[in-house]
Amino acid sequence: MSVIALIDYGAGNLRSVHNALVAAGAENVAVTA
Repeated sequence: MSVIALIDYGAGNLRSVHNALVAAGAENVAVTA
């Protein structure tokens, strides 16, 4: 299993990243801000 960590530095849209990961087949995606 791979782990992807995202760091929110205020320049993007975490919800869009979440949706892209889910569309790519990711499981257990947690987004917090």
